[in-house]
Amino acid sequence: MNYTFRQKIPRELMTDDLLSLLELELNQRRYGTERTGDRLLFKRKISPVASRFQILVELFRSLTTGQIYLDENSPGLLICCISYLKHIVVCWVFGITIGLMFSWLNGFYWLDFFKIANPIILLSVSVGVLNGNARLKRLVSQAMEKIS
Repeated sequence: MNYTFRQKIPRELMTDDLLSLLELELNQRRYGTERTGDRLLFKRKISPVASRFQILVELFRSLTTGQIYLDENSPGLLICCISYLKHIVVCWVFGITIGLMFSWLNGFYWLDFFKIANPIILLSVSVGVLNGNARLKRLVSQAMEKIS
């Protein structure tokens, strides 16, 4: 599942300073970043010394990868492309596991499996995607305020 949003920005902000500030902000929020030309690639990092519980929490925090770049074809647009594929896979595995556990308690009654697994999957995916989108939009607006 990919999500793209376009943020209109003043022409005077269309500099590498904005991307540099976004890179700094993302690095402070546990993202790994890489600059390739005029694009800023990012992905969520998990600490190698984290406990199992912390790793699960990080996986449910909308484990996103994506890119941010300034659109040269239509000046005044900052484009953020986000991919939630890893987050969706984690939510599916979590929902299926919980569904199997509850259906096992009732003797593997498959209707219970679907009644429990589907809402868990839908809720965890939607909450993660909404939180991830809001967090990135807030980060972009804060970076623009710091520059202007």
